Amino acid sequence: MVRKIVFGVLLAAFAGLLVFAWFKLTQTKKINYEYYEAIPYSSAVVVEFRDPAELFSRVQNTNLIYDELRTAGLVGPLDQTLEQLDTLLSSEPWFKQNLSQVPVLMAWIPGGAQKFSFLLSIRVPSTVDEDDFKEQISRQFETYFSGTDKAYDSGTITLLKRKGSDETYAMSFHKGYFLFSPMSIVIEESIRQINSGVSLKSKPNFLQAYQTAGTSKSINVYINHQVWSQYISSLMDPSFSNRLASLQSWASWTELDGIVKPNGLLFNGYSFAADSVQNFLSLFEGRRHGLSISLVCCPPIRRFFTTMD
Repeated sequence: MVRKIVFGVLLAAFAGLLVFAWFKLTQTKKINYEYYEAIPYSSAVVVEFRDPAELFSRVQNTNLIYDELRTAGLVGPLDQTLEQLDTLLSSEPWFKQNLSQVPVLMAWIPGGAQKFSFLLSIRVPSTVDEDDFKEQISRQFETYFSGTDKAYDSGTITLLKRKGSDETYAMSFHKGYFLFSPMSIVIEESIRQINSGVSLKSKPNFLQAYQTAGTSKSINVYINHQVWSQYISSLMDPSFSNRLASLQSWASWTELDGIVKPNGLLFNGYSFAADSVQNFLSLFEGRRHGLSISLVCCPPIRRFFTTMD
């Protein structure tokens, strides 16, 4: 009798544990729309920097891969932007106090004529007065740039020209966001996205990827496969870019958690397919059977065997 009671208690505890685990695993994470309203749907890559001040300093000063890219001239305006952000967030008292821990979003967006440009997006923290934020940012830019304003879709875009150089940029303060890019057309698209009142997180395919992001990692990278292959192709030789076309159908979105090491960048994450048949399974379309070297090594007596070459 005692054994039956103990067995019943253990069985009930096990059933309760299963129910708890099921609710825990299927629980929907609380969604924070605060930082993503300015990111256009057409973004090829979206990168979230969770601790920008510490990360920018580490990437620029200790990472050998980034140093090689900088030496080869492959980071260009992005490197100058990161350097100025690093200086602001680590040296200027006001920025260090109010923005050093505020996440920064950076997206690579089509800018027309097969060109892509980055968009820097920062949401004004609720603890900071928006007018004060605008004044502090504008004061810093006046040191390096001269600018003229133009109206666009209920907002204002400032066209910037670096002093002593032909480099041009654009920035805008719009509905609580600070936006910066080398191309004004990218700022315009971001303003239209904000005015729509709909966040990128409202897209189910992106939301799946977003909910897997590691909140303790330095970087979270989101890749939009429908646009990403076009972005990569724009950086490579035309003879090789055609081979990247198949990556467009690999998945819908991919999320990667990034860790910066002195001699490397480590990434791991998940890919999500909106339609498995039309996405990653389509990569096997048109393949023809051939003799696999695995068959030569496989013992003749076997229960089950599968191979992928």
